[in-house]
Formats: sequence, structure tokens, C-alpha cells
Amino acid sequence: LLPRTLTRLHDHFVYGCITKALEIQQPPQPPVVGGRGRRVGLLGSLPGHAQDLLNQICQLAYEGLVQGDNVHQNVGEALLMLGLMETVSTLCPDGHTHYFLHKHLQHYLASRHLALITPDDRRTNIIKEASIRMAPVLQYLAGRIEEEPPSPI
Repeated sequence: LLPRTLTRLHDHFVYGCITKALEIQQPPQPPVVGGRGRRVGLLGSLPGHAQDLLNQICQLAYEGLVQGDNVHQNVGEALLMLGLMETVSTLCPDGHTHYFLHKHLQHYLASRHLALITPDDRRTNIIKEASIRMAPVLQYLAGRIEEEPPSPI
């Protein structure tokens, strides 16, 4: 099946990057139902250690957007090996600066952090107070809403 939203397209891209980087040899499994009946999706089928790394990079993406910064330093080697960031040599103290491959990828990962990690009450406040730079994150967040099948009348 082809992804029907940009959010789902990013799900497949990130899944491919992570499974390749960590050499995970498992076929994609069907979406899993998580807490409160939520569909966890393709990335929910990743093993625990990959989930942990995904959660960390999503948090990094979110925190960078909140702080208005797309430059990251002191990023762990495990996160860099996922292939979702690039490294540029700089005159910084550690000699390297890290960026997400694309700003849209950072927005997508930040939306995943909001959707799956942030508690509902805090997420509501974040959405209410969202700045203009968070607008793309809200678009990806909206893309996480599953299409409901039409109800029989």
C-alpha cells in the first residue's frame, strides 16, 4: 500500500532509515493497537532499542524547534548512525554541528514526539500556544489522525 498522507510517507522513510542503519532484518508488521486503542503504525513494529533511539531523536527534534534552533551539538553517536541527521565540521568546541536532513523531517519527528510521548493535557497547551514555527508540526500531527471508515446508515 502506498502512503496516503505526507505523515505516512515520513513513517516509511524513517522506518527504512532505522532498519537499514540498525540492520534490522524483519519485514514490516501490520499496525499495532496501542494504549487507548491508538494505532501505533509501522514504526511501532520496531524492536525496543530502535524505539528508544527513535524517541530520543524525536525529542531532540521537538526541543530544537521549541528553542528556535535547528543546529544541534553533542548529539550521541547512536542517534547520528540512524541516518536522519548530517554532520558538518565547524569551529565549535567539539568541531561538529548536526542538522536534520531536512526541516520537514524535523517537523515530522517533533510531531511524533507530541503525539506519542507528550501527555494529552500538556499537548493541548502546546497546541494552543503554538508559534508560527510550530505550524508545520501541527500539520504532521493532523496527519496522524486515522481516516475512519464510513459508518453504515
